[in-house]
Amino acid sequence: MTTYNDDLLEFRQKFAFVDKKNPKALKRWFNSHPHLSTNDHAQIANRSLNYIRKLRKIAGIKGKTPANLPKSTAVRKVINLMPPENWDDPEWLNKVAGIYPVRQIAKACDVSNRTIGRRLQKYNITKKVSTKSKNKCCTRDWCLKHYVELGLSQDKCAKKANVCQQAFANWLNRFKIPVRTSSETQKSHTNVRLWVRELFGKLEAQPTVRRVYLRSNHVHVRFMNYFWETYFVSEIPNKCRPPLSYVITKEDARLQNVPQVLPEYEADIFQETYDENKIIKTPHIIINRRDLNKASLIEKRIAVHEYCRQITQRKWMWPEHPEKMLQNEWAKLCDFKPSKYMWKDTFSVFARSGKNPAPGRRIVEHFFDINEFSAVFRSPRLVMRMLNELVDRKDLLFNFHNVLRVFSCGAAIVPKTYPTFRMSDPAAYAVIFQRLGIKGKVLDLEPGFGNRAIASAMENIEYYTIPDERFQKALDKGFVEFTGLDYHKWDNDKIDVLLYDNNFEVPDMKKVLGYLKYAKRMMVFVPHSHKLDYQAKYKPKSVIKLKTRWFQKVPDYIFIW
Repeated sequence: MTTYNDDLLEFRQKFAFVDKKNPKALKRWFNSHPHLSTNDHAQIANRSLNYIRKLRKIAGIKGKTPANLPKSTAVRKVINLMPPENWDDPEWLNKVAGIYPVRQIAKACDVSNRTIGRRLQKYNITKKVSTKSKNKCCTRDWCLKHYVELGLSQDKCAKKANVCQQAFANWLNRFKIPVRTSSETQKSHTNVRLWVRELFGKLEAQPTVRRVYLRSNHVHVRFMNYFWETYFVSEIPNKCRPPLSYVITKEDARLQNVPQVLPEYEADIFQETYDENKIIKTPHIIINRRDLNKASLIEKRIAVHEYCRQITQRKWMWPEHPEKMLQNEWAKLCDFKPSKYMWKDTFSVFARSGKNPAPGRRIVEHFFDINEFSAVFRSPRLVMRMLNELVDRKDLLFNFHNVLRVFSCGAAIVPKTYPTFRMSDPAAYAVIFQRLGIKGKVLDLEPGFGNRAIASAMENIEYYTIPDERFQKALDKGFVEFTGLDYHKWDNDKIDVLLYDNNFEVPDMKKVLGYLKYAKRMMVFVPHSHKLDYQAKYKPKSVIKLKTRWFQKVPDYIFIW
């Protein structure tokens, strides 16, 4: 971990190049380091507090004076130093040099300090030497014990030493002891770090941040979306990191270039896409993945929370895609590799595609309405679960399309009070149709989000459905014309295969049995938790394994009759 002295060495190297006589250079230095106190600057310059105050005065920076500051009633000490007519007298100079400083002698004789200094050197007269403080508390050990170990404030330490607060501050500067701010003292900080102060000040200036709290060993941040996170600046004693927290170093705390949230498609950039609250009014927004990879931990977290604010504070928007993007998606989909959806004896609804995500989902998003899940995207907590899962997936673009991918794959846990969203890759069912030799007429009892309809279009299979509101909206948007699907409304016709997956939930077998007389074959999804009961009760002819979640150890099943 970086210490206070390490920070001082770094700042000393930078401060050495500052022109101390140039007001603009000094002002630029002080304004660019607002988190540094006067004591910090004094230890960086290795000079007194008065020296730093003089530099501030040269830069034209005035300190904050309290409005109710009482006027001093102390009477200044008058020095009655009357030099003789011939002040250049070795006997007189020897007498006053041991009592008064050179500055006061020069002022009384109306000459420069340099002149008096040369005369003292000429006559071999010793100057007045400042003596050490007679206060017994003016030792490094006493200051370390009361100020650092006990954590007392400067005011309390000064009262114990029977001196003023400014005198005690000078002691701290003389003994090179890190000086805490008032907020650090209130929160019992004993280990001062300048980079933590800098982080605290920069976080407060971020528009995405609502409030920042400085604690004894961590920084607590409340964001504009009312979500909170904790950043520990030192190792946690019990080694049990709380949720929504991170252990950060100085490099993690770098806060210079926060990756921006921008419209994804070029056509949206040239339109008026921002409202009065700087919310982007297009459904597809993106953060450049290269910028995320270069960013520090704090920069990443701020960018992710800004992305969350954009999603949760806007109204739900249908995630439609440009026509050119849909055509490219369909071309890639028709060129899929079946081996990516199979692993040994198990099918998967997610492709093992490496760095290139499987195509087809943009077609589903464009044509099929998912407005029923809009409540999920108004919850900052749920959206952040998806974004936290996505931010570490460097193989995926950080856009809304992949946010929906994470949501539909079950990678982010959503409470049962919200509807379950499962959107599989359309090519997955095309592989199943190929391996099982599905041909002829197929009746889909739950069209869902059109995955099996797209697979039927890819395999040139006649596709039938019962009346469904979501599927009808897709038809109205031109789904059949785009995919070339051989679609028919079912009218009690005989069919070759009956499909029913109930959005990968527990099937309603009473509903399936009502269509049994119309079908030659049936394919019904059954979760692994109900496999034994359903297999003993309904006795399927065959069973195939199907992986329906990203992090799934035990597969689900499709029963075939």
